[in-house]
Amino acid sequence: MTERGRQIAVAVVVGFVNLGLLLWYGEVVLNLSGGPYVSRLNFVATWSFWIGGLWVMGALPTYLAVRNRLLSPLLLTGLFTGYCFWDSFSTSMESFTPLYYGVWPFFLTIILLVGGVEYYLCRS
Repeated sequence: MTERGRQIAVAVVVGFVNLGLLLWYGEVVLNLSGGPYVSRLNFVATWSFWIGGLWVMGALPTYLAVRNRLLSPLLLTGLFTGYCFWDSFSTSMESFTPLYYGVWPFFLTIILLVGGVEYYLCRS
């Protein structure tokens, strides 16, 4: 396997680990299944959005870390995912996890921007 193939394989595996942990946490701990009054189409569309997003949130920062030796994208992903787990122990009225599931493109944009700044600063 080539070096690039190994980098992609590592990113895919970490993406699935991130996906598995967050889906387990959202379903078992937070019960984000939607309840009995959610239509099947809405349920499938929502979970497809979540599944794709949570996988990308683990895979893309990992790929940037192993390919370009960037630390900040992986650290931010770990911070956001870790805060999802810590969220159930906090006394906050609002939960971070549904926000993370719903607006993951915003968090991914933040991660990519910070990674871009790190790349620029390290290469200049």
